[in-house]
Amino acid sequence: MFTQDAIQELGRPQAIAAALAAILQHADHGLGIVALPEEFKVTDLEPYMPARRRQRGQMDTQSLGDFATYVDNQADEGASVFVNAAAMKATAVLNLGIPGQPGHCDHIASYSPPATAAYRALREIASGQHPQARIAEFLEDWLDHISAERDGQAIDAKKAIASIRRITIEALRKQETTSEQLRAEQSTFESITASSRDLTLPSFINFRCVPYLEMQERTFRMRLGLITSDKPALTLRVASFELHIEQMGEELCQRVRDAVADLPVIAGSFSPR
Repeated sequence: MFTQDAIQELGRPQAIAAALAAILQHADHGLGIVALPEEFKVTDLEPYMPARRRQRGQMDTQSLGDFATYVDNQADEGASVFVNAAAMKATAVLNLGIPGQPGHCDHIASYSPPATAAYRALREIASGQHPQARIAEFLEDWLDHISAERDGQAIDAKKAIASIRRITIEALRKQETTSEQLRAEQSTFESITASSRDLTLPSFINFRCVPYLEMQERTFRMRLGLITSDKPALTLRVASFELHIEQMGEELCQRVRDAVADLPVIAGSFSPR
C-alpha cells in the first residue's frame, strides 16, 4: 500500500513538467509572474552554462581615466552617470535601459576620487576643539600650506604659530556681557581673556590644498576660536564649508562630463526598485 509521501513522489515528475510548461508559457506572453507549488525550488542554471546570459557586476575605481574607459567600453543603450556631490562619487548604471526597454540596473561602475592627505588633516582639525599644542603642531606640519592674518593684515605664519603656543588665560571681574574674537563673557561676570605675551594671535588661518586627487587647488579660510577652561582649547572652523562642498561637487560633475562625453551625466543618485 502506497503512503501519501510515496504518492507525492510518484507525481513529482509530472508536476515539475507542468510547472516548467507554465513558466515558459508565461514568459512568452510577458506576464512576468506564475503560480507554482510552494515546495518547488527554482534553480538558476547559469553557472553551468558555457557563458553568462548578460553582463553584470560592480566596478570601482579611484581613477577617472579608468572609469571613463570602462564606461565607454561597457555602456548599453540608455546608460547614464549619476554624481552624488555630497559623497563625491560618480556612479554609472551601464544597463539602465530606455523607457520601452528597461534594463536590470545591475551592471555598475563607480568613481570616487581619493581625498588627499592635506585635506584629510584639514577635516580632522576642523572637526572640534583641540589643545593649543595640537593646533600649533598641525600648523607646523603643514606650514607650506598656510598663511595667517589678523584684522585683514597678513602676519608671518611662524610668528602666528608661536603666538598660539604661548596663549595664557587671564581672569577678570566685570559687570557686563560682551562677545569678541578670542573673548567669552560668563554669566558670573567673570571674563576670560586670551593673551599671547605680546605676540599677535591670528584671527584667520588660510589653508591651501588640493582636496581630491586630480582636482583643483582650493583655499580654505579657517577662523581661530578659543574655548575657555582651566587650559585653553582652540577651534579652527572652516568658513562657508558647505559652499566648498557644493563647488567641489560641481567640479566633479564637470570633470565626469568631460571624461564620458557620450553619456548623460546627472547630479544626484540612483537606486533601482
